[in-house]
Amino acid sequence: MKAKELIKLLKGVDPESEVYMQKDSEGNGYRSICGVDQDEALKVDYEELVFLSHYESLQDLEDYYGENKENLDFFSCTILY
Repeated sequence: MKAKELIKLLKGVDPESEVYMQKDSEGNGYRSICGVDQDEALKVDYEELVFLSHYESLQDLEDYYGENKENLDFFSCTILY
C-alpha cells in the first residue's frame, strides 16, 4: 500500500480515534501504533526486505552487497511502529 492510499482511507475515520495495527487478516493479534519513520528498503527476495536504517553506515551496506547504493533497487518507504 502506498502512503497516499492510507491517507485516503484514514480520511473516513474519526481523527480522535486510537490507531492499532492488526497482525494479520484473521485478527490474530493487535498492537498500537505510536510513531512513523521514513526509510529506504531493498527487496532481496520474494518476502524479505532490507532496510537502510539497519546498517551502521552507507559504507557498511555497500561493503555487504559489493555495490554502490545507487546500483541497488532501493525504494522509499514509511514505517509505522
